[in-house]
Amino acid sequence: MKVDTSVNGDAHILAEQHKEVEKRLFPMRIDHRTIIYVTKDKLTSEYAEKKRRQLCSVPEVEKKGGGCRVTIDVKEIRSLVASGMHFTGITKKIGVSRTTIESILRNII
Repeated sequence: MKVDTSVNGDAHILAEQHKEVEKRLFPMRIDHRTIIYVTKDKLTSEYAEKKRRQLCSVPEVEKKGGGCRVTIDVKEIRSLVASGMHFTGITKKIGVSRTTIESILRNII
């Protein structure tokens, strides 16, 4: 939370209030780079897993660029192309962009 003294008032008072809030929070590791601060009641493995899914940082998924990195089954792409499915349909089914599909096809041919 940013302290905006033009809207919220005295910065010193607001900083002290924020310190009091932070004293009641505990660190929770989401992945090797991410730690969030939560209240003690949310310091559970179930809540951590929920946050991992929300932040797209499930162990096999890594944040890169604008979206989440996904695992792509090349055999599935080959079979979809062989069946005559258009790239638009393939991209919707697999969940990646057309350029990603084209790149994969260039690399496997």
